Amino acid sequence: MAKHISIVPLIGGMSIGAEAALGRPPEAVFSYDAFKLNDSFLMAWYEKRGLNIPYISLDQQPDYEPDFGEIDVVTSVCPCSGLSGANPRAGAGCQQNYWMTRSTEWALEKIKPRVLIGENAPRLYGHFGQPIAVQLKEIGERFGYSMTLVKTSTHFHGLPQKRERSFFLFFRDVQIPALTRDESFYEGHWTEFLSSFDADDSEGEYHRSEFHGRLWDILVERTDRTREEIRDHIREEKRSIFVELAAHQPEVRDQIIEEYLDGEDQLMHRIARFLKRTKEKMAISGCCNVWDDSPRFSKNEYFPAVMYKNIYATWHPDHMRPITPREQMRLMGLPEDMDIPRRYLNAIAQNVPTCTARWIVREAVSAEGMSEGVSSLTGDGIYRFNNLNGKHQWGLNAGPHLQKWIDAGELEFTPVEEAVESESRDLITA
Repeated sequence: MAKHISIVPLIGGMSIGAEAALGRPPEAVFSYDAFKLNDSFLMAWYEKRGLNIPYISLDQQPDYEPDFGEIDVVTSVCPCSGLSGANPRAGAGCQQNYWMTRSTEWALEKIKPRVLIGENAPRLYGHFGQPIAVQLKEIGERFGYSMTLVKTSTHFHGLPQKRERSFFLFFRDVQIPALTRDESFYEGHWTEFLSSFDADDSEGEYHRSEFHGRLWDILVERTDRTREEIRDHIREEKRSIFVELAAHQPEVRDQIIEEYLDGEDQLMHRIARFLKRTKEKMAISGCCNVWDDSPRFSKNEYFPAVMYKNIYATWHPDHMRPITPREQMRLMGLPEDMDIPRRYLNAIAQNVPTCTARWIVREAVSAEGMSEGVSSLTGDGIYRFNNLNGKHQWGLNAGPHLQKWIDAGELEFTPVEEAVESESRDLITA
């Protein structure tokens, strides 16, 4: 039975998926002090099961020498905000990317697993993340590993959440792996999935903000409607309470801006400022697509990627209340007996859905080399497999982001070939 180790597990979706794929918990968990709070929820779940899994801080024990015998798999969930589309300052130079290179180098040097699997933002897969991918590839080559990039989405693997992610895989004995496409879609709507569980004992414990509550008060007081009437209306129109005020109650909106934009009431000043900014945006774009503290409806069959914004701010369309923390955990595939991370609910979003983790670990462990393509790598020499469309690609030539690093002398890069970038081809699966 394959043995595995977890590095920076955060709340633990990757580790839990690896355990499901391999049939055993990790031999140990390694991390850094910056992630201790996130990791604590997974470690508490292990303790709840009566498991004594060692937790080693590499900040506290930088010279720790692992002694777990041969390890087949190392999984890693380093912060993805450095390449995330939700981060306006994202880029190859973002400090958060350091955790990927740091943990990869340590694992390949100290653990020497047969396979290392790391998870990150989807943009690692293409040109945007190419400078980081090339750095990772060079680390792997230094220790005798080949690198593969995989792109997929959770809704392909059995949970109704459309969450695109990238995985970087290092193989010690496989140069180009044959990966099988997975299309285990959840058949049904995400609300049907949530309704398949027993009553949520955390219902009523969902996020309530002063900002959100004051918006309700404004509409009740200034539109001469009851809360129930407003609730029924926004449910029928599928909009958030903020959009109701900002886009569909212009007289009330303008009253609030005029009365409170320069006022001393800090909360009302914040609301007035937000309304003014939204009004200006609407005048330019014609739409009111804004994020605020108001729950909104998801109109999609699959729930959008669970993230720090919508973890507090999505209406449950059947019950007219925000999604609860337990329901968010279910959308990530986390165990029912894992406690809700009430001290830090955002930990739920900083995670890998367990079904996606189970698939990528299973594929990586069973991978054998392809005869085709081994001599076909071009550009950066990284094999890329896209589970979304079943295509694979034999390397990217230097894109604009990588070229900036090369021109600035921050990264040396020698293309595998100077040939034109190879075309994507259909992947033949078993």
